[in-house]
Amino acid sequence: DTLEAADIPLEDALAREELKNLFNKKMEEFAETLSERERVILNERLVAAEPLTLQEIADRFDVTREAIRLSEKKLIEKIKSYMAESLSQVTGIEFGLLG
Repeated sequence: DTLEAADIPLEDALAREELKNLFNKKMEEFAETLSERERVILNERLVAAEPLTLQEIADRFDVTREAIRLSEKKLIEKIKSYMAESLSQVTGIEFGLLG
């Protein structure tokens, strides 16, 4: 009866959990800055387990599917920019812990 060695050292597991919590906190802060449409795209399309289609979101807001696609594209760029700025102190090595 022996214990198998963990795949990830304890320090790395703790660092990974801390980084994950920081990322989630920053995403929550970011979501507060969004319009209703952007929040729907983020929560119900980009990060949803079962994402809505562009058409489903377009129907909700009475716009075209293309309008939602463009909004989604702009939102992804906003997320990248916000996270790059918010997490500028986190190194590439630390991001490797998320993998």
